[in-house]
Amino acid sequence: QDSSGATVCRVVMSDITERKFRDDERELTTRLIEMINEPGGFRECLAGLTGSLQKWSGCEAVGIRLNDGNDYPYFETRGFPPAFVRDESHLCAFGPDGKVLRDDLGAPVLECMCGNVLCGRFDPTKPFFTTHGSFWTNSTTSLLASTSEADRWAHTRNRCHGEGYESVALIPLRASGQVFGLLQFNDPRTDRFNAPLIEHFERMADSLAIALARRQASEALRESEARFSKAF
Repeated sequence: QDSSGATVCRVVMSDITERKFRDDERELTTRLIEMINEPGGFRECLAGLTGSLQKWSGCEAVGIRLNDGNDYPYFETRGFPPAFVRDESHLCAFGPDGKVLRDDLGAPVLECMCGNVLCGRFDPTKPFFTTHGSFWTNSTTSLLASTSEADRWAHTRNRCHGEGYESVALIPLRASGQVFGLLQFNDPRTDRFNAPLIEHFERMADSLAIALARRQASEALRESEARFSKAF
């Protein structure tokens, strides 16, 4: 009753959005890790993973880059045009002599924003980088118009923008303190991301990276043993 004695109804509401978001995050990450650990070929595993990430994120295109020698080619993509995948599969910069360019430490020079994320080149004071080393933008058009290559920390090829992708997110895959790949989310629509969603991507990627690194190492060992057996 209120002060006048009239009967009233009190309604108490609690916002559980963040809790629900975290619960969904854990459930999704668990399903994806189970998928990585399922029997079968590594490529089939990555195909299922990219398909699930594409469906869950709602982005038009999703890709996974993993380390292979000096480079980080796409191991699996979903939604990207074949020509884009072909042209962007390799990130190494080449000199006039056709040889891979290397930095002062002898490491290959990796171009574009993917190269930044994979090499740990980032400035968290810039609005398009995170303290975790990810890159994201909701408008490649605005980004290119308002920044220079010096601001972007690398020679950018701008093929994502040229292909019509406005929203782009690049999330590092890190295991044992080393970045060995990345997850890429592209969409032609603007404003597909926000800071909480990128943080969600990062937490999920950190969990997936451990399972992916183990699976990739296992596949590499199996292939090495097969080659040795054949040679023997």
